[in-house]
Amino acid sequence: MKKNLLSRNKEIEKRSNTGSDRSIDIHLNTIDITNQSIKHDKILLIDDITTTGNSLLACKRKLKEIGIKEVGMLTLARTVVDYETK
Repeated sequence: MKKNLLSRNKEIEKRSNTGSDRSIDIHLNTIDITNQSIKHDKILLIDDITTTGNSLLACKRKLKEIGIKEVGMLTLARTVVDYETK
């Protein structure tokens, strides 16, 4: 059975729609490492879309804390916010 490496321990509101706190601390406090027996030195994190990048940065920090030497990050799209029309 495949087990996820990272998981949310609490649901958070979608950051791109709420205009709420976008700090990395929100992610650090709601993301857990669920498999600490990983044997790889390098991991690539892939996200479908990013707004600030803080969720990826939080995941990277968590993985570095358990000894992963290299953590690459890839996103397929980035949210663009036009603040002039809001």
